Amino acid sequence: MPAKSRYTNDEFELIMQDVLKVLEEHKVSHDLSIMVLGNLVSSIIQNKIPKDARPIMIDKFCTALKTSALS
Repeated sequence: MPAKSRYTNDEFELIMQDVLKVLEEHKVSHDLSIMVLGNLVSSIIQNKIPKDARPIMIDKFCTALKTSALS
């Protein structure tokens, strides 16, 4: 989760644990988990973010993902 967020850590952790629980219940591999989550992110961006704001949102998301995953 970003250092500065409008969401509480409790909100974030609860939702993240719920998502992880579903993936674990279905016994999905890490490959399939990443594919599902990637498609979910793409769907949210395409359906919830205005078209002109998408490039900035995608850049911010990719930067946060790289920072988090490589730390």
